[in-house]
Amino acid sequence: MAAQSELKTYHTAKECRTIENATVRLFCYDSVVDGTPYSPEDQRKLVQETFGKSAREEERLVKETPADKVLVEIVSVKQLRTGKRIFTTASGQVWKQTLSDHVPMEKTPYKAEIKKVAFGYSLVSLERPKVVKVERVK
Repeated sequence: MAAQSELKTYHTAKECRTIENATVRLFCYDSVVDGTPYSPEDQRKLVQETFGKSAREEERLVKETPADKVLVEIVSVKQLRTGKRIFTTASGQVWKQTLSDHVPMEKTPYKAEIKKVAFGYSLVSLERPKVVKVERVK
């Protein structure tokens, strides 16, 4: 039953009342009041596109997002002269390594997880047990 409600598009506030998660329900209400139907899939896409942008940019694009991590596919890794790496995802996001820690080169494409951590930083968790501090460039 939960899987069916996840796929549903909500058009009225009364339909939004059936959502159990308070944050998601509020997002649904906001969408319906703004005159656009709410779809959980649309929210997931928006979260994926805006993840890692500065708080001001993110706030402008999304009123509230419950995501604190995203799963991405790294399709390109370039090494700068400083030893830092530039990671490009399948969705076109570009992330730059902030510290010059050694990162083993892996064959692309590969899966990675990007998490928000304290003080606005983000971390890329590679398939191997290696974590790299990054900032979003694009």
